[in-house]
Amino acid sequence: MPRRPRRNQTYSFNHVMVRGNNKQRIFIHKDDYLGCYDILARIVSQYHCKVHLFCLMGNHMHLLIETGHIPLKRIMQSLLSNFTKSFNKKYNRVGHLFQGRYHAKNVVTDPYFFELIYYIHNNPVKANMVEDMNNYPWSSHNYYQENFSSLEWLTTEYLIEKLLLKYESYAEFLLQYDIGNKAPQFCTVDEDHLLIIVSDTESSKEKDLFNLSSLKFGEVCDVVCDSVGVDHSTLSSASLSRTVCRARGLACFFAHFYAKYPINYISVKFETGSESLSRLMYRHINSDANTDLIKTIKVELLKLIEDKKFS
Repeated sequence: MPRRPRRNQTYSFNHVMVRGNNKQRIFIHKDDYLGCYDILARIVSQYHCKVHLFCLMGNHMHLLIETGHIPLKRIMQSLLSNFTKSFNKKYNRVGHLFQGRYHAKNVVTDPYFFELIYYIHNNPVKANMVEDMNNYPWSSHNYYQENFSSLEWLTTEYLIEKLLLKYESYAEFLLQYDIGNKAPQFCTVDEDHLLIIVSDTESSKEKDLFNLSSLKFGEVCDVVCDSVGVDHSTLSSASLSRTVCRARGLACFFAHFYAKYPINYISVKFETGSESLSRLMYRHINSDANTDLIKTIKVELLKLIEDKKFS
């Protein structure tokens, strides 16, 4: 069976994992880790993406990458190709370095973000490589701590701001996030206690059951606007009112993730920038204040689909 093509993962947060072929080491000496740092720095600059979290283990790596207008596929192709060329040249080897395709999963909700911060940074402890995550040098953990030097290509501000809405500090988050008392919702570990990830696919149950591809862009926006209580015309207006911004963000969410309209297309319709629209979308779908509203909109969109079937 042919492999399912990648989704065009633009303007999104993606938990990415890649492992060495046959679980072989991809980091052998200190220079290999530093070389990966150099490649990541070039990737961030060239592809206008952001790396929010990372953990470079002996035979695999985890990343949380935020994409812009350039899809994740191109970013990862460049990262893995450059790393493989450098590694093969250094160790006089040929052939594939990585095991199959990289795994990637879209991160949308705050609970997933929080769990991911903990699990990525705690992965070396789980793998019995160190007793304390403070002692592992090749992850973003230490760069999230106060009074610690920064990496030019690593972005910590976004997740720190999220944490500070709920915790006093990153250190307080680690103390209070009692991950051991419950089964993880999003992150699992393999038989070696290493963090694993199963990629998103187009055939996930939610996408199959909630598919808006039969609706026109305007129809999706009409339902969202009626549910929020604004006029459709305000989506492309200059208004920055809280209600209008909420409608824009949620309309973008349903049109992009479930009706498959590109962010660039939606931004033209709303007469705003793609990046600012993407951030607006994530802010509103991550807001607890919108949880019930999102459920209401889903119900109304499903009703519209059913009505169209029998009209």
